Amino acid sequence: MKKNLAYKIKIISLCLFVFSLGIEYWDPFGFRNIFTITKFAGLLYAFFSFFDIKRNFAITKQNKLLVYSCLILWFWLTFVTLISSSLIGEDIFLFLGVLQVIILFWLVFNDVMNNPKVRNYVFLSFISGIVFISILLSFGIGIEDNKGDLINDIDNTRIYFMGMNPNRIGDLAAIAVLLVFSIVFSGKNSNKLRYLLLLTIPSLLSIIGFSGSRGSFILVFLGLGVFFMLKKSKALQKILFIIIGVVSGVLINNFMSNFDLLQKRLASSLNSGEAGGRIEIWEDVFNIIQENLIFGVGHGGYGFKMAQIYGVPKDSHNLFLFVWAVGGTIGLVILLIFYTKVFKNSWFNLRINGDATNLMILAAALLIVFKSGGAIDLKVIWLMLACITAVEYSNGSFKKKLNNI
Repeated sequence: MKKNLAYKIKIISLCLFVFSLGIEYWDPFGFRNIFTITKFAGLLYAFFSFFDIKRNFAITKQNKLLVYSCLILWFWLTFVTLISSSLIGEDIFLFLGVLQVIILFWLVFNDVMNNPKVRNYVFLSFISGIVFISILLSFGIGIEDNKGDLINDIDNTRIYFMGMNPNRIGDLAAIAVLLVFSIVFSGKNSNKLRYLLLLTIPSLLSIIGFSGSRGSFILVFLGLGVFFMLKKSKALQKILFIIIGVVSGVLINNFMSNFDLLQKRLASSLNSGEAGGRIEIWEDVFNIIQENLIFGVGHGGYGFKMAQIYGVPKDSHNLFLFVWAVGGTIGLVILLIFYTKVFKNSWFNLRINGDATNLMILAAALLIVFKSGGAIDLKVIWLMLACITAVEYSNGSFKKKLNNI
């Protein structure tokens, strides 16, 4: 097979993988644990990456700190967990899901670095996938209750879509909204047809509204605030962008006021500070952290101690607390090294290119991992971080400056 054909199939597979992220838990035939579209596309993408190992799995000056910190974090969490499991008699847990998303990050980083257009393909595929979900919802396809049973009506209830909980589907829609604004207003795309993407905003916001996710609602405003306030431009253009941002915020807020369940949940948070029980969970996790501050208690130890409190192993709903509890301060430092590097690249991209897209996506990613369960191997986060970190090097002068940091 010619290398060019293999490359095209690989990128198509990546786009299919990204498109299907919102329906990865769809199980129409009852064998989700064995096969899904997302798994198939991901395996196909990885398979064709082996056709050019030297290029696709390259460790370069640009990505070595990112890749090495991720791999070291995986090794450390696995090592501590193995030690902990042997002491308390828990089953072995190898964090294979984490290893998979690290490889995904590595491959996508190199693909975007070698061809910056891949980032646009990823963004457009992701938006298309979430719009597809809104179409399915409009026909009542895939709507479930909190027990996983199919329902026909989404009024007065939070939507569980194809096995995905409301907060997760709301976050995906919020990211899609931010990506639309980036493509339309970043100034990197001169094609006037890009404005047609704005027509997808109502359907994307509807997913957030029906999800009832307060975090997703906040995520949209946080991301747009970062994007429009930090975007560099001439004085008059800056004023125009701020006006666009304010008007967009007002219109979005007015649109979201039509979703009663979301408004009730927002009011509850404002009036009582209620955060879905997360504050209490974080306090309990912090108590676990103090039991072994340096090395952590491992995955089995964490699950065992949370089960003692809640009766079942409960997620921390915070990536940083989870890593701190499982891998101790050593694990947390490694994770912070990774995110510091991502921030540094995004910040310098703003300084050199004036585009705040990367900081917008980073802010959104941080909010998601700060509030979400299972964030350590959340595919969409690792995918987006790969895109915003690698694209920096498409600018030759920027690459030279960044390499000297």
